[in-house]
Amino acid sequence: NPIFGDPVFAFVSATGGVKVHRVGCPNEAEMRRRFGYRILEARWNGTGGDLMPVTIRVTGNDDLGILTNISQVLTKDSTVKVRSITVNTTEGGFEGDVTVMISNIGILEGLIKKVKAVRGVYSAVRLGK
Repeated sequence: NPIFGDPVFAFVSATGGVKVHRVGCPNEAEMRRRFGYRILEARWNGTGGDLMPVTIRVTGNDDLGILTNISQVLTKDSTVKVRSITVNTTEGGFEGDVTVMISNIGILEGLIKKVKAVRGVYSAVRLGK
């Protein structure tokens, strides 16, 4: 799921269609090894703006109110639309995946920085890279 600003490459599928992948995606190494001749250079054109899904894995202390604090960070930014939140708790900790609709890498990086700043959050990282 590349978003505007991610480094990308194109892959010509067997049916002749072209799919855009993020550089560093989990499938890149295998595609380059097996089908290097079907990989094309690609770059973004325009300004972005289309909302694309991105999942962020958040881990931290299972403190009272931490999910509320994270939710406030996510909903405060009008350029971000929350699609889903799943959270699992363990002994004193939690791990959760937040899927947001976002238009570009700059907004994503800013959002991750804000989530990391929430007291009790250990990490916030983009999944699928």
